[in-house]
Amino acid sequence: MSNQKLIEKTYLAATKGIKEDWFFSDIPYWYSYVINLSNDQQITYLTSILENQVLNGGFHQYFTNSYGQFSKETIDALIEIGAFKKSNLLDKALKIVQDKNMPDVEFRKGLMNKTLKQLFIDDDLFDSLEELDDIYYNIEDEDIAYLEKVQLIGYGIMMLEKELCSWFLKGNIQIYLEVFFGILYTLEVKAECLFGAEAIDNINK
Repeated sequence: MSNQKLIEKTYLAATKGIKEDWFFSDIPYWYSYVINLSNDQQITYLTSILENQVLNGGFHQYFTNSYGQFSKETIDALIEIGAFKKSNLLDKALKIVQDKNMPDVEFRKGLMNKTLKQLFIDDDLFDSLEELDDIYYNIEDEDIAYLEKVQLIGYGIMMLEKELCSWFLKGNIQIYLEVFFGILYTLEVKAECLFGAEAIDNINK
């Protein structure tokens, strides 16, 4: 499965429960939904949103479209997939936009209600975010789609390993072996995704 197809499948699974009226509600349904997603879905959703928003309209668009309410979770998600430079940039952007004395709950409300005046009238804020945009655009060694796929495959292997241990402890050898060979196949698929089918064929010769 290609990077894009795997990411799209996970992203669609993550967003299928989101309701449009949540985007205009004072009650944080949207935020609560996202932070309660499974690890793989949450990471894919958060990092994909950031990448799409910043590449389309910069960090300013990311915050004005209310996605900045997930900034702290997205920083952690970027670290988890190995996008350390982009994580650092988002952390800097958040510190520019969120007053250090403003509680997170109030910050999220302000983004949702469009009441953070500095986002719309502060030229210094615009300029500072644009500087971060330029740095973000020039990062060449943190392909979010590639890093997301590596993370998703790793998550799948972890789930298989848990299932393997479960069946081993239950004493069901047949299912244990089926899961074991499933893990071996998944490892080969992961290697093929990372290094290419030709490289794997050379190893097997």
